[in-house]
Amino acid sequence: DLRWVADFRDLWVGNHNDPGVWWRRRVNRWLEQVLVAGSEGFLTPTDEWATILRSRYGKPCVPVPNGFVDYETSDAMPSVRTDSRFTLLYTGVVYGAHQRVDVVCRALSMLKEHGKIGNESFRFLVLGQLDADLLSYARACGIEDLLVQHPPVSRREARATQAGARSEEHTSEL
Repeated sequence: DLRWVADFRDLWVGNHNDPGVWWRRRVNRWLEQVLVAGSEGFLTPTDEWATILRSRYGKPCVPVPNGFVDYETSDAMPSVRTDSRFTLLYTGVVYGAHQRVDVVCRALSMLKEHGKIGNESFRFLVLGQLDADLLSYARACGIEDLLVQHPPVSRREARATQAGARSEEHTSEL
């Protein structure tokens, strides 16, 4: 009598980061269909993906956005805020060909040009694998002074940084 709900934090079939070949996509489509056949419905982080999954399988799908909650410790993570700048934080790998980092860099460039942000009030912090494309886009857009790329850190350090980034001290009107 157990029911289950499939949670798609990323789409499996149709994932924009999947550079797979045609036969691999066919296998993934079949595997996904078999695995979710008995599910009651789905969870996914966006309305767009919920629509895709509903139409693909004819089952309910509820969007539940990603967020930070520390389930791994009994105590709240301490804030590790190190300065007063607003921090746009990205943790993980930047998938250069599959993510539009150029769009983020152009948007930050426009905010900088209009005097809404500067290196004394804002930083774009990337924790994870260093990415030459991101640095190249930042330079081309004139925002390399806003970008801080930090090599990979432990999961605990990344979570502590996320906890600090979500503190009320980080709220600001751009």
